[in-house]
Parts: sequence; structure tokens; C-alpha cells
Amino acid sequence: MVSLGVNRIGMDVLTGLYNRRGVDGLLKRELAAASRRRSTLWLALVDIDHFKRVNDCFGHQIGDCTLRQVAQELRDQAREGDFAARWGGEEFLLVMPSCSDAEGAGVAAERMRGAIAARELALAGATPLAVTISIGVASVPPDGDLDAALGRVDQALYRAKSAGRNRVVVANEATDIGACSATDVGATAG
Repeated sequence: MVSLGVNRIGMDVLTGLYNRRGVDGLLKRELAAASRRRSTLWLALVDIDHFKRVNDCFGHQIGDCTLRQVAQELRDQAREGDFAARWGGEEFLLVMPSCSDAEGAGVAAERMRGAIAARELALAGATPLAVTISIGVASVPPDGDLDAALGRVDQALYRAKSAGRNRVVVANEATDIGACSATDVGATAG
């Protein structure tokens, strides 16, 4: 995981990841670098499945512990040069400049999904908790529109959740935001 000198204001206090404000400048820098290289920047939007149930059944302290442990696993699974941010609530944004194509981005996202699904989260004074995540993946082509890509990644995440959660869906970069087609990667029941 890369450290790009974001000050503490740009960090999420709970997870230690970049927050939405902090990732904004980093995204602009990565987009500019990708444009110079004429390469595609890959994004993944991660949502903790049924997170509201965690808070409702176990309390917000366990919910916070879950967020911290998922954030740590995302950090541990990130490839060199990739970075994660807490996008909001139980959502995280992964920026993956190290991925060169849809297959590589899907494989990287699937590795993260599988690592979290295989791990029971250790919770102080509580029974370990099994957690899964859903991930949508989309690209920002060279000189592409970040807002459109964020719309596609959000739609891919929505499709992953609608298809049963605990899966990765990669958006087809050739489709427009209104008609996002996607490919399931590692479709497992969840």
C-alpha cells in the first residue's frame, strides 16, 4: 500500500485509511499519472454485507471493530501501489493503478473478497464473527470521466449485492452509465 503524504485531516480516525476527502486529491493525482501513461485506472467499491445486522445484533462497538478489521485486511491484501479509503459508512474505495486490465482488477478484488470471507473476525469478548463483502469494479480510461467511472463502480457493486452478495462484479467499461453490463467473478453464495 502506498503512502502519499496525506495529512491527518484526510484520514479516517476509526480505520486509519484515507477518508473521502483525503482520497480525492490522491485520485486526481492517479488519474493524471494514468493519463500521462495512457493507461487505465481501476477502481473497486467494497461494501460489508449485512453490516446493519452486525450493529443491530452486536452493537456499534463490534461494528467499529468489524470496520477496523476489514480495513486492515484490505490494506494487507492491496498490491504495491494500490490504496484503500473509507468511502462512507461500511463502504471502501480501492484505487488500483497496479492493475492493467479487467481480468487483473477482478482477480485482485476476488483475492480481497476471498481473504475476508475466509477469516473470522476476532472480537474482544465475543464469538468470532464471519463477515463477507461485495465488490464492484470499474475502470477510468485514459482521459476518462471519474464521475462516470464512480457511477459504473457503484452500479457494479449494486449488481453484486442484488445477485446474492459475497461476490465481485466487474463493469464492462464499454457500456455507458445507464446500461452497465457486468461480469460476475467468483460468484459464491452469501
